[in-house]
Amino acid sequence: MHFKLLPNTGPGDGFFSSAFQSTLRGNQLYKSAVPADLAFGSIVSIKNTRAGGALLHSHSHLYPKEHGPEQQQVTCYSHKDDNNKW
Repeated sequence: MHFKLLPNTGPGDGFFSSAFQSTLRGNQLYKSAVPADLAFGSIVSIKNTRAGGALLHSHSHLYPKEHGPEQQQVTCYSHKDDNNKW
């Protein structure tokens, strides 16, 4: 019921799935088709399913040498960002 009373986009849209965002008037995904399957070469965002879940987020810098192999940093981030795209 609550979501039917609030059909417009707002600052908290990013906390919801793309499928839900596609139902919100004014959202960039409004009325977008959200595919059920992925194709090779798709760009995806991966989100934690817990309430207020964060998005898997990559950084261009590496972990320091004293922390094992110098690998790319990957963290969770709560806001939409191009570094959330995989």
